[in-house]
Amino acid sequence: MADKQPAVVNDLIPVNSDKKSDLSNVVDILLNDDYSKRKTILAKKQIATLTTLDVLGQIYDIQFLKEWVQSYSEWRTSSEGQGRKDVVDITKFRLEQEDKRQQELLNAMGRR
Repeated sequence: MADKQPAVVNDLIPVNSDKKSDLSNVVDILLNDDYSKRKTILAKKQIATLTTLDVLGQIYDIQFLKEWVQSYSEWRTSSEGQGRKDVVDITKFRLEQEDKRQQELLNAMGRR
């Protein structure tokens, strides 16, 4: 009976380490190069112009246009550090929400 484990050990819930948090998924999307055009902040005129240039580059196989549109989109995303600011703002929001949730939980437990 000496090697009997405490009851707490038997009550542990296994954690799936493969599952990503919501914050991790958001950051992955924001930093993923596959979504560079979606996260670029553009005016309506810029969207129409860039779309036209991109389509012409694809139709006539103009490598310069294909690369330029992609590079411009990436530049606009990182202009003034906006991409990094977005990641930081989302992270701060998630941390504030988690702190608020923990505080509410502590307050609820304290009222018992």
